[in-house]
Amino acid sequence: MALSHLPERRWLIAESTHWALLLNKDQSLLGRCFLLLKRPETDPLALAPEELSELWLFAKRTREILGDVWEADHFNYAFLMNIDKQVHFHIIPRYQRKREFAGGTYVDPEFGGHYNIGPARTLDDEAYNAVIAEIQKRFQR
Repeated sequence: MALSHLPERRWLIAESTHWALLLNKDQSLLGRCFLLLKRPETDPLALAPEELSELWLFAKRTREILGDVWEADHFNYAFLMNIDKQVHFHIIPRYQRKREFAGGTYVDPEFGGHYNIGPARTLDDEAYNAVIAEIQKRFQR
């Protein structure tokens, strides 16, 4: 299925039958990503059983990969849909101490407290591509 409602396919990490895993443009927390439902839908409670089942399997695999790659200490998960109404599920790795990757240093000053997005962090194309490639590499195993 074409993902015509995506702003750019360049953020695509992996796909399953019903979901696409995309890197969040805001990398204030390294590896922050989301699973996007591939069919039009605005209510997560309207997901079909097979979509829900696949969501949890895909989310679990994503969590395992992010845990392996950057040794995330905790994860936050959310269906927010405040800006983009299309059903999507955030997977947000949290870090107790700083992480270094692709020439950047990432800190999570709110670790252990309430989730606070804080200032957005955009990367240059090379760094975005490195984050995506690192996660994709694990999906291919």
